[in-house]
Amino acid sequence: MEKQINEVMPNLNQASSGLSIKVGGMKGPIVEEDLPKCKEFGITLAK
Repeated sequence: MEKQINEVMPNLNQASSGLSIKVGGMKGPIVEEDLPKCKEFGITLAK
């Protein structure tokens, strides 16, 4: 998705890299194995 946005709007600055996670269906929840990755992403984003 980041690549597609960059192609349409090349002058935008990326505030943070994206987060790729697995979910347990169309409405979630996030799978247990990706929860630590989500927590780390949130900590990094907050800094």
